[in-house]
Amino acid sequence: MPVETWIIRGGKWVQSAGARLFRRSGVPAPWGNILTLVILNLSVQVAILVVDAQLPTGHILEYPNTRSPAEVYTVIECYEDKRLNCYKEGSKELYVWSKVVLDGLFPILYATLLSLLLAGAAGKASSNVSSPLAERLAALRKVMAFLPFAAMAADYLENTAIVIMLISSSQLLWVAQAQVIFTAFKWDIIIVCLVGLVILWIFNSRAKSGRVAGRSELSGG
Repeated sequence: MPVETWIIRGGKWVQSAGARLFRRSGVPAPWGNILTLVILNLSVQVAILVVDAQLPTGHILEYPNTRSPAEVYTVIECYEDKRLNCYKEGSKELYVWSKVVLDGLFPILYATLLSLLLAGAAGKASSNVSSPLAERLAALRKVMAFLPFAAMAADYLENTAIVIMLISSSQLLWVAQAQVIFTAFKWDIIIVCLVGLVILWIFNSRAKSGRVAGRSELSGG
């Protein structure tokens, strides 16, 4: 089945879940979808943190620590060499399971949530200004909505590299180097998305304050 079909079905499921969860509370549909995604993101993130707590302390590869390929395999050894103090029985299998199952879900969830938030914030910003800035913000909206999915793609490639290294019987330094690059790229894009979201939120808040102040002056006059 094409990836696009899965994305469309996933979007419809989120809309349906949001409608069921929040229709009685009076929450508008778009915010219901976002709140549903927030709940799903938090649920999967908590599960990931619970699993991470069972892994060798400080030996998790997907966090933004700059490592060389040799350093990556120093971390991998903690999942394989029983003589090391950092070794934990069953941690290798648990790590692989987490990468395949939990990290199979998490990237698409956070990417969809970030994309919705960024597209909504950029769209609102474009409605708060006049042309030609509005046209630029409208174009920026498309770029900002795409960026989280670039992070998602890097995340899946990172996870694939980690699983390959964990299950391979030999050292694959080129895979380790690829994992370092994918991890750095993923976090760089996520930071850009979060900074962009904060900037758009501040811009929209100031624009709204300006409109409120303008209406107060007109009514006072």
